Amino acid sequence: MDSDGARGGTAELVRAAGVGRREHCGRLESSFLGFLARRTRVPIAKTRRTQESKLLERARLIVIAVLFAGCTLPWQGDGPATTTGPTSVTPVPEGPPLVFGGNVRDIIDGHVPEGATVRIDLAQKQPCQREGIVWAAWPADASASGRFGPLEVPRPKSNDVAFFVHATAPGYNDKSLFIGAAEARGDLGNLTLDVTPTVTLRGTAPPGTVIALEDSPFPRLTVADAGGVFVIGGAPALEASFVAGTDVPFTDRVRAPQNITVPKSNGTGWQLEGRLVTTSGAPMAADIVAWNGTTLWSAARASDSGVFVLPIAPQGVALRIEARTWDGHYGATLTQDVQGPPATRATLVMRALC
Repeated sequence: MDSDGARGGTAELVRAAGVGRREHCGRLESSFLGFLARRTRVPIAKTRRTQESKLLERARLIVIAVLFAGCTLPWQGDGPATTTGPTSVTPVPEGPPLVFGGNVRDIIDGHVPEGATVRIDLAQKQPCQREGIVWAAWPADASASGRFGPLEVPRPKSNDVAFFVHATAPGYNDKSLFIGAAEARGDLGNLTLDVTPTVTLRGTAPPGTVIALEDSPFPRLTVADAGGVFVIGGAPALEASFVAGTDVPFTDRVRAPQNITVPKSNGTGWQLEGRLVTTSGAPMAADIVAWNGTTLWSAARASDSGVFVLPIAPQGVALRIEARTWDGHYGATLTQDVQGPPATRATLVMRALC
């Protein structure tokens, strides 16, 4: 391509950039990629440029085009340093900065946890309102009254990112609050962040017994070791349903940090056998629990083969079977009537949770 062609290509970039900050940068990107495509069709011998000089020129054109366009990345604005992020975003209307503030309190009695802190992350929004790559973060300490803020942060310029407000204190679980575009239209200056105190539940059970403790959004599971000892860390300091998957499951309502002693089964129970598979039929490993109303009735773990065996008390019962992968991304629910031996068999199809 001759110098006039190069100038024409640059002018095309500038014209594309003239759409302004409020419009999508897609026109700019299309023009730029089209210009590069035309350049790559020119024989190298004719251009008499090295590969390095071509890369430098392309980089220069990108910088010029972005400056002319005024395209704004979603994490730009006043605040702490950010990491490198995506180059293509979904634009949203600009507006004034957002102001965060509120209170941190103990979910049980409402007192202010000592040493409570708050951190506001601006991060990539993933399915299920999960937090992805963090572009920027603003920390804040809660006062003696539990109050934090006001904390002014720049308004995101993309719906592809969201705020995640984290509150925590020593001895408490992290409380996370999702603030997307819809939530940002509400009152962000008076948020209430209830944190849950955590303790450790310890006990003994026959070696290899699967233990489950009620929690949200899914029970916490562990397995008694070779010495019969089990530990569930980070358990909420609230009364909760408890089950040990012995031959005849042991059920109770417990409140950590009490110590639990699970006795050996005094008889033989029934079994619910099953398999966890993906929608394509591939096996999947996960934790499984059975509920009878609001009571944990049994617990098991499926191996990589997807096979599981839930021990059941020898009585007819309607159960709700729930399975969840350890990362929480996949799950399944099945209602099953168990009326007696031989073992009931079921297949649960694991799907993305949102």
